[in-house]
Amino acid sequence: MKKKSNLPLIIIGAIEALVVVFALILSILVLVNAPKKVNTIDQTVSMGVPEMIAWFLHNPTWFFVIICVPVIVIFVVDAIYLVVYLNKKESMLSKEEQAAISEEVRKQAREELLAEMRKEAMAEANKEEEKE
Repeated sequence: MKKKSNLPLIIIGAIEALVVVFALILSILVLVNAPKKVNTIDQTVSMGVPEMIAWFLHNPTWFFVIICVPVIVIFVVDAIYLVVYLNKKESMLSKEEQAAISEEVRKQAREELLAEMRKEAMAEANKEEEKE
């Protein structure tokens, strides 16, 4: 049996981690350096804030597109991959064990259904006796 290489997954995971860490650090820098009552990028830069942070402060749409959207996409893609991976993964139970469990479940369901039907029949019989 040939074992698959996990190298592509490791590389993709490392890239995702770098993107998330970059977005987190940049978001914190933008939040910390947000000055009060500043109207232009030049005023923000003159206060000692780096130009890129000032640009993100004055362009919230681009901040969302460049920082937030990639992180959201990474989380959604990872969630979809997890679901696909879990659906493809084979069960650890053998076919005989799965069949035995299935048979036991059917037996229990049948017993519960019969007990419920008996209760309903007795309830109907009691109602008919009360009417007479």
